[in-house]
Amino acid sequence: MADEATLAEAWPVIANTEVLAISQSYNGHPGRLILNSSDYLVKHCALWASGMGGHNCTLPTWQVWAKKMAAGAVAMLAVNVGDDSVALNVSLPLLGFDEKVFVRDLWAHSDNGTASGELNTGPLIPHSCVFILLTPVASAASALSD
Repeated sequence: MADEATLAEAWPVIANTEVLAISQSYNGHPGRLILNSSDYLVKHCALWASGMGGHNCTLPTWQVWAKKMAAGAVAMLAVNVGDDSVALNVSLPLLGFDEKVFVRDLWAHSDNGTASGELNTGPLIPHSCVFILLTPVASAASALSD
């Protein structure tokens, strides 16, 4: 019964088709780290799934990763491994955008309007992440007119 409950809890994450599409897409680069916290913490890192063995790892409390997608879009993953909530402001030019972008939340399957200049992740609670797809407004508009 516990295994079924665990699977039910994990299923929305492991079966998310939008996230799987990002993972399976390759547009010339697998993705890159674009921002990193200057605060670090030490955590125990397991060597394999059983958690036996391992060593201590020094990790930044948060990171922001980006991956180029088709039609000029960029997938952005912000991860908070720290013990405190953080709100990150990510410069859109750092992600390659000088224009307004549509913002799609890949976990919630929701369109969250547009952003320009800077993107605020909102509060990232401890041990959570935000995974979004940013699409240039101009690219999306031209795709709709085709």
